[in-house]
Amino acid sequence: MNPIRLLPALLLIFLGACASTPEPRAWQAEYTQAIQAVKAGHFEAAIASLESLKDSAADENMRYQAETAIAYAFYKKGDYPAALQLTEDIIRRYPPAPRQAYVYFLRGLITLKQGEEEQRKLLAASSASRAYPMNLRKAYGHFTDLIRHFPRSIYTKEAYQQLDYIRELLAEYEVHQIQGLMMQKRYRQAIDRARYVNENFDTTRANLQAQRLMAKAYEALGQSGKAERIRRRLEEREAR
Repeated sequence: MNPIRLLPALLLIFLGACASTPEPRAWQAEYTQAIQAVKAGHFEAAIASLESLKDSAADENMRYQAETAIAYAFYKKGDYPAALQLTEDIIRRYPPAPRQAYVYFLRGLITLKQGEEEQRKLLAASSASRAYPMNLRKAYGHFTDLIRHFPRSIYTKEAYQQLDYIRELLAEYEVHQIQGLMMQKRYRQAIDRARYVNENFDTTRANLQAQRLMAKAYEALGQSGKAERIRRRLEEREAR
C-alpha cells in the first residue's frame, strides 16, 4: 500500500467518530488542516497542531484520532522510533476494536522501514557477520498480528503482501551471508545456510541464487555429484 493512502483512512476514522459524537467545527477544521499539512510534508507544523488538538479533545474518540494522526506524521517525517513508540502506546491503551487495524498496520510499516534500513547497512558489508535485520522479523510479526486480530480489515490483503515482501528481503540477506561465507572458503557453513534458505524461503527469488551457491560450494569441496544434482533440479525448476 502506498503510505499516502493511509490519509483517507485517518479521515474515515474521524468521520466515524463524528457519527456518534458531535464535535466542534473549529476542532474538525483544524484537524483537517493538520492532515493536509502532513500530506504536504509540513510535518513539524502538523505535529504541533495535532498535539494541541489532542490536548483539547472533548472525548476519547477525538483524542484517539489526534494520536493516530500524530503517529502517522512521525512515520512520514522519518522519525520511526517516535512513531513506533506512539503506535505501541495506542495499541496498549485502547481495546482491539476494528479501528485499531489501522494502527496495527501502521506499526508494521514503521518497523518494516527500520528493517529496510538495517538490511541496507548489512548488505553493504563485504563479509558474513552475526548481525541480523531483526526489525524485519519484528515487522513480520506485526503484520501477522494484524491478520490474526483483524482478518476482515481493509488492511489484511496488503498485510499478506507485506509478509511476502519481507520474506524476499530476508532471503536476500541470507544469500548475502552465503556469498560472504564462500569468499571466506567456509563452504560447509555456506551449504548449511543455503539449505536453510531452501527450507524456509523456497518460494523466493533469492532461493535460486542460494541453490546455485550451494552447488559451487559442493564443487569446491570436491563433491561434484551433489553439485550436479542441484544444478539439474534448478534446470527442471526453471523449465516449468
